[in-house]
Amino acid sequence: SHTLKVVFTWGEALRARTAQSWARRVHLIDLLIASEYWLCLYADWTKFEQSRNGLARPNFQAVSDVQIRLGENSHEANIGEMLLSGPFVCPGYTNQQLNDECFIIDGRGMRWYRTRDCLERHTRGYTFAGRSDEMVKVAGEWVDTRRVVESLCELPGVEEACMHG
Repeated sequence: SHTLKVVFTWGEALRARTAQSWARRVHLIDLLIASEYWLCLYADWTKFEQSRNGLARPNFQAVSDVQIRLGENSHEANIGEMLLSGPFVCPGYTNQQLNDECFIIDGRGMRWYRTRDCLERHTRGYTFAGRSDEMVKVAGEWVDTRRVVESLCELPGVEEACMHG
């Protein structure tokens, strides 16, 4: 008989309790990926030591040959926008304006992709720390939360609105 031994997941929808339950039965690897950076970061739930409440998540680690740098868009030194460079990062877009917005070249000539995701650096890896912009993904589509709030505020009877992604 065949036995399932390894499961790869990706996406923030994987709940910590579900992941911890699966990790007791299979080797569970969670990937942090996007079309522009495929297989750059992973978290190993099987090797993860749970916190007391069981809700914490394992830190993400960089795949070999992938370099991570935190952008300087935060007042905290260990939190910033995730910049990626390496063989699994896309070479660019056909639209030059989009390339100019999404890629930066550092002083050494190294090309970095601006993910707009923020990470917090820890001694043993990284954790997701939100976005550097006001965009959230809903059912696979990017939504600008500022526009949603503006639309809500235009409704009769709405004095104030707030959205958290």
